[in-house]
Amino acid sequence: ILGNVDSPLARAMDVVLDASVPHTAARWAVFAAVVVLYVVRVTLLKGFYIVTYGIGIFNPFTGEWSAKR
Repeated sequence: ILGNVDSPLARAMDVVLDASVPHTAARWAVFAAVVVLYVVRVTLLKGFYIVTYGIGIFNPFTGEWSAKR
């Protein structure tokens, strides 16, 4: 989506993503923590399943937006 955007925000995100590349374990740890927090939130609210459903549908398409450099 933001492939050709040349905004300061897009450049800042590129810098952050490029800096995180060598830190594989930390990226997985942050991902696991976000998943756990999301599951806890869904469990405590006893709802919010529409977002989970949307993420499940959206997930197969995320590979199309990965960096191809």
